[in-house]
Amino acid sequence: MYVANGKSKKDLSRIATNLSKYPQVNYKIINSKEIAQNFPQMKYGKEYDACWEKNAGVLFAEKCLSTVQKRFKELGGTLIDGFEVMHIHAGPPAVVQGAKMRNWVKNKPERKDESYSAKAVIICAGPWTGPLAKNIFGLSLPLSPKRIEVMYWQVKDKQMGGPPIVFIDLMNDGEYYGLPSLEYPGMVKLCCNNQHSADPNTRDTLQQKPSHKGIIDYVKKHFPSLEPRPAIIETCMYTAILDTFKEYNFEEYTSNLSTKILFRGLNDGTGFKISPVVAHILGNMAEGKPTVHNIQPFALSRFQSRSKL
Repeated sequence: MYVANGKSKKDLSRIATNLSKYPQVNYKIINSKEIAQNFPQMKYGKEYDACWEKNAGVLFAEKCLSTVQKRFKELGGTLIDGFEVMHIHAGPPAVVQGAKMRNWVKNKPERKDESYSAKAVIICAGPWTGPLAKNIFGLSLPLSPKRIEVMYWQVKDKQMGGPPIVFIDLMNDGEYYGLPSLEYPGMVKLCCNNQHSADPNTRDTLQQKPSHKGIIDYVKKHFPSLEPRPAIIETCMYTAILDTFKEYNFEEYTSNLSTKILFRGLNDGTGFKISPVVAHILGNMAEGKPTVHNIQPFALSRFQSRSKL
């Protein structure tokens, strides 16, 4: 459910218009009174409206990932954990060189150099995209790894419970969002899209702790059935960029860096949701098939004026 007030109601109208294109989507625009009637766990003033998508659901990341990995292995693929990529030679064939951690000896990892060859290599490095592109390909891309905090809030009113739906407050480009109690019993996942620059290797060693005042005030105001302070705080990494596609929150780029190497990154929170489409695009590119989708707007070439290729 999307909630909005003031200027963000324009975004609400845009979302409703988009949903209207799909007959299978059951949605309804409701006012603050109807929000309270359907979801007494949520408290929004009369200035709020909402777009309630009744048949929306939640994707469980670990289940989706394990399903894909299982199918990958059934088709003959091999998963290799703990392998640090040191260099990639374009070939042909393409060769990936690196080191695999075997075990720990005297509190230090013991590594063994290994290499793998393939007809094509697809790189999906997440927040390590920037350093990897620089170290291996000499690319300087305008990427910024960001750390966000994922918070879980205890339900204090057991009779009322927590909000039973996924919600996004469209204020400030979706600053606040949450999910029902799914991961931790009796706890609601409610987050603020407040990002801080961070090295993904040391993401939990910030020099200055971020303030939680904004989200605490938000919970107190709109979620009376929750404890006013988070019970659990976890961290997550995004990769941000100032780009013309930022407003669509779709920051994918793919490019043939050579005849057999494909590079992908930058989803800033959308990667998991659109990964089947991205995988289809990259799979076709790797096999020399038509991509079906127009990928030119997301190609590395759009950075040429800012990158040292």
